[in-house]
Amino acid sequence: MEDRNEGKRLFQSDNPFNSFMTLVFDMMELSILWIIFCLPIITIGASTTALYYEAMKLVRDEGSSVSKGFLKSFKENFKESVPFTLIELLIAAVLVFDFHYLRAKDTAGASISYGILLFAAILAVAVFSYAYPLLAHFVNTVKGTFNNAWRVAATNLPVTLLITAINAAPFLWLLLAPSSFARVFWIWIFVGEGASAYVCSIFLVKIFDRIAEPENEENP
Repeated sequence: MEDRNEGKRLFQSDNPFNSFMTLVFDMMELSILWIIFCLPIITIGASTTALYYEAMKLVRDEGSSVSKGFLKSFKENFKESVPFTLIELLIAAVLVFDFHYLRAKDTAGASISYGILLFAAILAVAVFSYAYPLLAHFVNTVKGTFNNAWRVAATNLPVTLLITAINAAPFLWLLLAPSSFARVFWIWIFVGEGASAYVCSIFLVKIFDRIAEPENEENP
């Protein structure tokens, strides 16, 4: 016999299917907002900070309007995020120039330099993978945020490797296989960055909660 309650549960707002689809639409909204607010370039830092601010709220299930939360964080952290954006753009420009220069070389020394640059790029992605979420979660100076970013990255190495891989994957895919990336380009545009930030935030929330515990104990 058919259970009449099954049909009712399907339309309840808290059933698993509706909860999952709500999360998917929230991630889509985050992705689109992130891309739009990154377009002026100088706002990349503020947009990424807002992305993680709202992604961590989604992980904590702190229900609110995604767009309102994103805009709130964007406005509050815009000024503080500009130095992070400039540093990130400078590092990216140097790395791209050096990689392009070394690709024209075919020597043993160039191969070693290529490996060093690749390691430096991975380190940069790892540090920025924590810097923007830290900026979204804690009040600190630029120097203090970067110091905390590399310390947290070093003391949580398995998570660092995971979130670095998640954040670097689409850009590496684009550089190494642009034709195949083009096939999923619109999927990435509409959900990719929001989904990546959400998955990373599952681990970041646990780490940040551990960091905040001693502060809460000192300031009851």
